[in-house]
Amino acid sequence: MSLKITINKKSKFVNLSSNGFTLLEALLGLAAFSMMAALLPLSVQVISNVDDNKPRLQAMEWEIFSTQVKKEIRMSEKIEPMTNRLVLTKDSESILYEQYENKLRRKVNGTGNEVLLQNVNHVQFDKIKNGVLIKVEDIWSNHYSFAVQTFIQLGS
Repeated sequence: MSLKITINKKSKFVNLSSNGFTLLEALLGLAAFSMMAALLPLSVQVISNVDDNKPRLQAMEWEIFSTQVKKEIRMSEKIEPMTNRLVLTKDSESILYEQYENKLRRKVNGTGNEVLLQNVNHVQFDKIKNGVLIKVEDIWSNHYSFAVQTFIQLGS
């Protein structure tokens, strides 16, 4: 009986034809990870500051809204303020201002929904002598108001 021993010249442990990670690829991956990790605190800070700017943006929206509404009221032929809505008549068009959910919107001839103010908690339109008083409370409990007087007679 003879014992045969065979030696395999090809090693199964090291395959020189397969591509592995090089030192350069590992360094590039580490650099990319480091950049993302460095920018993470900055992005969290930017996201958290967005909520702080909302009341300030609300004040700017209010200024634009009040200027536009004053102009439209003064150019109107007929003004009909009700508790929660304002109807203006201008050049045979009916313009309606009303609150819808947390927005103050404008509709012309019953169509369209132009959002004028956002984050509105309550709006009120009061009749004053030859004009209208508009009061708005936002969701942060800030109160805004302005009065517009015209030289026309208010509708009944």
